[in-house]
Amino acid sequence: MTTPSQTLPTLRSTPGPWELLSEQMVYGPERQLIAKVAIGSGKDGNGPLIAAAPELLIALRTLIKAIADLEVAMDSVTGQFAREWTAINTACTEALGALLKATLPPLNPQP
Repeated sequence: MTTPSQTLPTLRSTPGPWELLSEQMVYGPERQLIAKVAIGSGKDGNGPLIAAAPELLIALRTLIKAIADLEVAMDSVTGQFAREWTAINTACTEALGALLKATLPPLNPQP
Protein backbone atom coordinates (compact mmCIF):
# COMPACT_ATOMS: atom_id res chain seq x y z
CA MET A 1 0.00 0.00 0.00
CA THR A 2 1.40 3.37 -0.90
CA THR A 3 -0.10 5.28 2.03
CA PRO A 4 1.78 4.74 5.31
CA SER A 5 -0.50 3.94 8.22
CA GLN A 6 0.74 7.03 10.06
CA THR A 7 -1.01 9.33 7.55
CA LEU A 8 -4.54 8.01 8.10
CA PRO A 9 -6.97 10.83 8.82
CA THR A 10 -8.15 11.55 12.32
CA LEU A 11 -11.77 10.69 12.98
CA ARG A 12 -13.70 13.95 13.35
CA SER A 13 -17.20 12.69 14.02
CA THR A 14 -19.17 12.52 17.25
CA PRO A 15 -17.68 9.57 19.13
CA GLY A 16 -19.70 6.36 19.20
CA PRO A 17 -21.45 4.31 19.99
CA TRP A 18 -24.46 5.61 18.12
CA GLU A 19 -27.85 3.98 18.58
CA LEU A 20 -30.98 3.77 16.49
CA LEU A 21 -33.56 4.36 19.22
CA SER A 22 -36.59 4.68 16.99
CA GLU A 23 -37.28 4.04 13.34
CA GLN A 24 -36.02 7.51 12.45
CA MET A 25 -33.66 8.82 15.13
CA VAL A 26 -29.97 8.03 15.64
CA TYR A 27 -28.50 9.25 18.93
CA GLY A 28 -24.97 9.56 20.27
CA PRO A 29 -23.60 8.31 23.60
CA GLU A 30 -24.96 11.32 25.51
CA ARG A 31 -28.36 10.99 23.83
CA GLN A 32 -27.63 13.86 21.45
CA LEU A 33 -29.41 13.62 18.11
CA ILE A 34 -27.01 12.52 15.37
CA ALA A 35 -29.40 12.01 12.47
CA LYS A 36 -33.04 11.92 11.54
CA VAL A 37 -33.41 9.15 9.01
CA ALA A 38 -35.90 9.07 6.15
CA ILE A 39 -37.96 5.92 6.11
CA GLY A 40 -39.98 4.24 3.40
CA SER A 41 -39.19 3.87 -0.30
CA GLY A 42 -36.42 1.36 0.40
CA LYS A 43 -34.60 3.61 2.91
CA ASP A 44 -35.45 1.51 5.98
CA GLY A 45 -31.89 0.13 6.17
CA ASN A 46 -30.27 3.55 6.46
CA GLY A 47 -30.81 3.92 10.21
CA PRO A 48 -28.79 0.85 11.23
CA LEU A 49 -26.07 1.78 8.75
CA ILE A 50 -25.82 5.33 10.13
CA ALA A 51 -25.84 4.02 13.70
CA ALA A 52 -22.93 1.68 12.84
CA ALA A 53 -20.86 4.42 11.18
CA PRO A 54 -18.41 5.10 14.06
CA GLU A 55 -17.60 1.41 14.47
CA LEU A 56 -17.31 0.94 10.70
CA LEU A 57 -14.86 3.85 10.44
CA ILE A 58 -12.72 2.53 13.28
CA ALA A 59 -12.73 -0.99 11.82
CA LEU A 60 -11.81 0.33 8.37
CA ARG A 61 -8.98 2.45 9.78
CA THR A 62 -7.67 -0.54 11.79
CA LEU A 63 -7.81 -2.81 8.74
CA ILE A 64 -5.96 -0.33 6.51
CA LYS A 65 -3.23 0.10 9.15
CA ALA A 66 -2.87 -3.66 9.66
CA ILE A 67 -2.53 -4.31 5.92
CA ALA A 68 0.01 -1.48 5.54
CA ASP A 69 2.03 -2.88 8.45
CA LEU A 70 1.84 -6.39 6.98
CA GLU A 71 3.07 -5.12 3.62
CA VAL A 72 6.10 -3.54 5.30
CA ALA A 73 6.80 -6.76 7.23
CA MET A 74 6.51 -8.90 4.08
CA ASP A 75 8.72 -6.63 1.98
CA SER A 76 11.45 -9.29 2.07
CA VAL A 77 9.38 -11.62 -0.12
CA THR A 78 8.89 -9.17 -2.98
CA GLY A 79 7.71 -10.77 -6.18
CA GLN A 80 5.71 -13.44 -4.41
CA PHE A 81 1.97 -12.98 -4.25
CA ALA A 82 2.13 -9.99 -6.63
CA ARG A 83 -1.41 -10.55 -7.93
CA GLU A 84 -2.79 -10.84 -4.40
CA TRP A 85 -0.98 -7.69 -3.22
CA THR A 86 -2.32 -5.80 -6.23
CA ALA A 87 -5.87 -6.79 -5.28
CA ILE A 88 -5.25 -5.87 -1.63
CA ASN A 89 -3.76 -2.51 -2.59
CA THR A 90 -6.75 -1.77 -4.84
CA ALA A 91 -9.15 -2.62 -2.01
CA CYS A 92 -7.13 -0.49 0.45
CA THR A 93 -7.15 2.45 -1.97
CA GLU A 94 -10.94 2.21 -2.23
CA ALA A 95 -11.25 1.85 1.56
CA LEU A 96 -8.97 4.83 2.14
CA GLY A 97 -11.06 6.89 -0.29
CA ALA A 98 -14.19 6.02 1.69
CA LEU A 99 -12.43 6.83 4.96
CA LEU A 100 -11.30 10.21 3.61
CA LYS A 101 -14.81 10.95 2.35
CA ALA A 102 -16.18 10.21 5.82
CA THR A 103 -13.56 12.16 7.77
CA LEU A 104 -12.61 15.23 5.74
CA PRO A 105 -14.74 18.38 5.73
CA PRO A 106 -16.68 19.03 2.51
CA LEU A 107 -14.98 21.16 -0.14
CA ASN A 108 -17.99 23.45 -0.54
CA PRO A 109 -19.75 23.57 2.82
CA GLN A 110 -23.32 24.80 2.72
CA PRO A 111 -23.97 28.07 4.61
